Amino acid sequence: MSTISALSNSIRYTLLSLVLFPGANHSKDEFDKEGINLYREASHLLLQNEIHLGSTYYALTSARNAVIFMNPSPLPSPRDIREFPWDSIHWLIVNEAETREMYHALISDPLIHKPKLQPLISTMSTRELVASLSALPKFRKTNIICTLGSNGVLAFVPTFHRPKTENETPSFMYLPAAKVVGGVKDTTGAGDTFAGYFVQGIMEFGPGAKVGKDIGETDVMKVLKVCVQVCSSFSCETNKSLKT
Repeated sequence: MSTISALSNSIRYTLLSLVLFPGANHSKDEFDKEGINLYREASHLLLQNEIHLGSTYYALTSARNAVIFMNPSPLPSPRDIREFPWDSIHWLIVNEAETREMYHALISDPLIHKPKLQPLISTMSTRELVASLSALPKFRKTNIICTLGSNGVLAFVPTFHRPKTENETPSFMYLPAAKVVGGVKDTTGAGDTFAGYFVQGIMEFGPGAKVGKDIGETDVMKVLKVCVQVCSSFSCETNKSLKT
């Protein structure tokens, strides 16, 4: 069984430790060998790193005309992160810790020890991390949605937020989390709920809808607002109601 990076990530950034056993989810499918294309007619495709990475590659190459969403959780190994075709992803959905780990893996030379770069990256704000990640060649056209837990969500959409000159600073979309009266008891499933509702929201614009042409900045903001509200009301166990 391969080492799962979520274990080290959770220890470093939170009080929650997760031990993940790949099991059946990491059994590689054989559809590519059988000449079967399950995704030829797909208009939208959501990928998560809970299946064999080979199956993810198969889906990417098969769904050539689809809008691709990627939630790389749990994170692949640093080597897999560096080798992954991120420029094939239209929408990247990550949290703060995943953004930090991804950026570190992507700018790290395999011959450089991690501790030499970690102190620098650990001092970067989430906005700096997202902007720096988006500036890398593989992410120049990728829309990045970074969930911030109890602090809400941050979005960087290159069409709207990429600086036009070197003297400009990048802009972002930001939405605070919905307030839950009485406090949150359990956030299990919040990330999956967010991803599912975000994909559904983008699908409402139809197959082939283009950001900047068919999908405006206010449209993305409306979709994000629904996501944060749904995560608070449905995915978080509470004693009382959601404060709107």
